[in-house]
Amino acid sequence: MPRILGNKNEGARIIVFDENDWSIESNTLETGSGAYEIEGLNENDKTVIARNDVGEVEGYGAITPFADDIEEEFGVAYREVRPSGAWNSKKPDVTFDKRTDNGTYIMMSNSIARDCWMHYFAVFNKNTLNGRKLRIDWSASTGNGAQTKLLIADGKYDRTSFADFPHESGVPYTSKGNGDLFTFVDTTNSFSRYTYTTGVLNMSTASLDQVTLFIYGRSPYLKSLQINVWDLKLLSSSNVLVSDFDLAGSSFVKELQLTDHDYGRCGTPIDL
Repeated sequence: MPRILGNKNEGARIIVFDENDWSIESNTLETGSGAYEIEGLNENDKTVIARNDVGEVEGYGAITPFADDIEEEFGVAYREVRPSGAWNSKKPDVTFDKRTDNGTYIMMSNSIARDCWMHYFAVFNKNTLNGRKLRIDWSASTGNGAQTKLLIADGKYDRTSFADFPHESGVPYTSKGNGDLFTFVDTTNSFSRYTYTTGVLNMSTASLDQVTLFIYGRSPYLKSLQINVWDLKLLSSSNVLVSDFDLAGSSFVKELQLTDHDYGRCGTPIDL
């Protein structure tokens, strides 16, 4: 739902007026200094007034709320990438599927003497992420030299596109806008299941309107890799749940299989 963001030098009561009928749409006490966020608003312009403990008031009008946008077309998607040319007749053993404990997984066993790649990803409007956090419940089991990354890249990526996911290129997230905006995790080690939460995201470095969250795996020759994802959430700056993703429900669709560029959808956002 639409929201507004602001900053304050001290604690204050924040009152939001709907300029369509001048009703009070929100009245909250925001403690301390720093950023604040008011969610659950309608799309009309707002007047926002802040009053501190000693009665000082500051206000602004004609404020248009941010409209959240999580790409319904994509939700969470996956895409396989492997070498072309002389290696085209050889396929790595790649499996995208549900876990029995309500998660999903990507597993790759690579018998090609070249790197192969796999991606989970989700496309967001950058304003949807700005001032918020992402939380992922995941694990990875890797052969020596296999790589797992969690990052946000500038631009919108399409699971069906060879332009977005060309053969021989396992790192497409450098090709649009300002490229790799944030890398949160980059490891060649296995790790047990744990929950990772980003810091509050500042999307001012994104040059495009949309950005893509990537969970990336690279499998070298004769190395295996499995990435498990149980949950992906969008949180407010104060860790209040904004949106969740149904990763292992009916939205899991294997759209293309048994190729060198398998893809599908494995989660859609749940409106809260």
